[in-house]
This record gives sequence, C-alpha cells and structure tokens, in this order.
Amino acid sequence: MAMKRDIADAIVSKLNTIAALNSVNFGKVRMSTDDFRIDEFPAVQIYNVEESRRHLQRRIEVNWQLNMEIMMRTTTDGAVELRDLWDLEDTIEDTLWSDPKIGLTSGFIHLIHNGSFTVLPLDDNVYIQTIRISALYLKDLVGTCT
Repeated sequence: MAMKRDIADAIVSKLNTIAALNSVNFGKVRMSTDDFRIDEFPAVQIYNVEESRRHLQRRIEVNWQLNMEIMMRTTTDGAVELRDLWDLEDTIEDTLWSDPKIGLTSGFIHLIHNGSFTVLPLDDNVYIQTIRISALYLKDLVGTCT
C-alpha cells in the first residue's frame, strides 16, 4: 500500500509544478464537471483503473493502471479550443516523462504511457482528455515459492 501512496504523491507533486493547472486530485474522483468550481479549471483528476501482477522469482511486478483526466472549460476569459487541450496534454506528458521514475527509487520501475483519447463537449463546453498510464513497480513476494 505504501508504494501506491508514494506513486500518487509523486505524480501529484510533479503535476503541481505546472502553472496552467488549477486543481490536481488523485483518488478524489468527481463524477460530473458540475462538481468543480469554475476557478478549478483547468483540472486533472487521476484514479485507479485496474492492477495486474506478474510473478518474477522472489518478487512480483505490479502494473497499476490509472486514468488521468485533463479538463478544460470555457470561461469568461475566452473560449477553449481542442488544441488548447492538446497543448496542456503535451505539457503534462513532458513533465511526467522528463523523469519517468517520478523521483522514486526503491522498487519503482517507471511510468508507461498507454494512450489517450478526447471526450468532446456536448453541452457545457468542458473538454476532457484522458491519458491512460501504468505505474510499474516491484513488490517482495511474501512467503515461499515452490
């Protein structure tokens, strides 16, 4: 459990260095864009999708898959375009993948980019870009392997 907390804290810490982001949440998922205050946009929320494990002799390689949603909303300052979302996505990716080990050492392998997709706005001018990432780390095997 401590490794997941360390990963979550490291990702949030990296993303908080991006001046363009007003809100970064890991695990506190808001189900609707209406749950955000207008001053929280652009926002990022990250949440757990699934986990898989692979046995490696005396350790287990854990592949913790996460979704990172980037949300931008048209404000009184002006309309948001899809290319604005792409620019923010590039900034986020550059920030995370400039150090794919996100500052972690013991047991952490690295982040993997698994793709991304855009959700176009239907009514409230909120663009959402979802980046799928995996955090790979090693966990000691408890017990014996026969």
